[in-house]
Amino acid sequence: MKKATIVFCLLLTTLSSFSQKKSDKLPILNNQNDSLSYALGVLIGSDLKFAGFPDLNYELFKISLKNALKGDSLIMSKENATKILQDFSTAQVLKQSKANEQIAIDFLLKNKSAEGVVTTESGLQYKVVSTGNGSKPAAGQKVKVHYTGKLLDGKIFDSSVQRGEPAVFGINEVIPGWTEALQMMSIGSKWILYIPPALGYGEYGTQGIPGNSVLVFEVELLGIE
Repeated sequence: MKKATIVFCLLLTTLSSFSQKKSDKLPILNNQNDSLSYALGVLIGSDLKFAGFPDLNYELFKISLKNALKGDSLIMSKENATKILQDFSTAQVLKQSKANEQIAIDFLLKNKSAEGVVTTESGLQYKVVSTGNGSKPAAGQKVKVHYTGKLLDGKIFDSSVQRGEPAVFGINEVIPGWTEALQMMSIGSKWILYIPPALGYGEYGTQGIPGNSVLVFEVELLGIE
């Protein structure tokens, strides 16, 4: 069975309940098909919630699902439907990004005067935790580092420390904030980096990192490869 068909069948099953009165009574799963239907509903529903979909017109949703499954006439082509969803998704990303932009401006302005924080000409902010005695890497070289990356809310989005293995990469292969900071660090140094969106993942962000996010990294430069 095609993946799309599975998803449509699932949504048809789970959304049919929206036309009924809300009940606090949990369903009883009597067989494997019941369990499969409920399990898929949990996953798809969670994905829709995470994607930020608003309250939908579930009756229209159910009608379009039925018509699509039966091959009946539709008032919207698949191409148009895809574009509508893409436009909505883009608008949601930009909305969150705009909110994050002001959060970033406010944080960096306040953090600029925090004890021990240095702001460079590019807008990168850093705080020296400890200074090593080794040499400094140059552009084009590879470095070995341990790091933990967080958002302003404290959420960790990446960590070599948690993986238990240092990361090795070229200085010019990472985001601009890292490229700049690494060339100022001596081997053995530990810094905290506060990377503005423009030196990180910009307006659109990347997986696990919303657009216009300030990135906070705890970085230890272990060596030059």
